[in-house]
Amino acid sequence: MVKIELSFLKSKLAKRIFSLFLIASLLPIAILAYFTFQQIDTLIAEKSMYQLRQESKQFGHALYDRLLLSDENLRFLVAVYSARDKEPFVNTESLNQHFNSIISIKADGEVNSLHGLVNYAPVYSETQKQQLLAGKSVLIVQKLKAGLTNLWLLQPDTQRQGTDQTTIFAGLLKADFIWGLAENLDQRIGLCIHNATTRLFCSTPSTANIIDHYQTQNAPAVTVFADSSDQQQHYFVKLKFL
Repeated sequence: MVKIELSFLKSKLAKRIFSLFLIASLLPIAILAYFTFQQIDTLIAEKSMYQLRQESKQFGHALYDRLLLSDENLRFLVAVYSARDKEPFVNTESLNQHFNSIISIKADGEVNSLHGLVNYAPVYSETQKQQLLAGKSVLIVQKLKAGLTNLWLLQPDTQRQGTDQTTIFAGLLKADFIWGLAENLDQRIGLCIHNATTRLFCSTPSTANIIDHYQTQNAPAVTVFADSSDQQQHYFVKLKFL
């Protein structure tokens, strides 16, 4: 075999010149590669954030529309119920699509079931009661076991609105109707919605675990969006005061 001797590297000067040559040739390439990867990573993150922002905006609009639709439906049902001298509710597709149960709460606290099997009233504050007496609808979150929640939509009896004898009507919203629109989300995206104290909804169990990691006492409402495209996961935390 031919043996090549690197005799020119035996002197200290030659070693220094060779080391400076390597540094001068490789260092600019390394710096260029670093900034190139940084720029690419930033562009990917910005693109993902834009997509997630658009998805969350569409989800929010659809959710708001469904709440408005449920509010109008309950208002119509209450008006018909009062006009027909409190005859039982007629099972309609609209009624069954939006509500699991509907109850009436009299001023003395008596609860009557008008639709469904629920015969108890959700707890609401004095402030919410005043909003109801003023003719406004109120959305109440009821905590259940295992991290689940119920959403109640409350409305006053418009015939006795503003008096202490006002009857309150409460509809238990169907989760499949309110949150079912998450099925339209991109499968790579996870979304969680919180109010000040409670997780209202998470599109995937893994996203729920992520939100637990990010939520703090200083973040009363946190929405986490997860983009797992290209086998890489990017999580964006956005504070929302709901």
